Amino acid sequence: MCCFIGATPRTDWLDGVLALDDRGFVLAGPDLQDVCGWNRERPPHHLETSVPGVFVAGDVRADSAKRVAAAVGEGSMAVMLVLRYLAES
Repeated sequence: MCCFIGATPRTDWLDGVLALDDRGFVLAGPDLQDVCGWNRERPPHHLETSVPGVFVAGDVRADSAKRVAAAVGEGSMAVMLVLRYLAES
């Protein structure tokens, strides 16, 4: 049996803090619609979690590609989104 790193999220400690899917992966961006009662005037940024200003990247994100290159790209994108969030605040 083969096991991939990132195939099982280790997010038990986030339960009740961030919105998670039924498998424990962190919901973000458009996946938050109708799930957590997003109460901002704007929609969540693509990698933004159910807590405004908290972003997620890589394998722990629901529906991520589960590939190193994708995680690196998401990390770079998260930095840009954090800067955008701070500029809005």
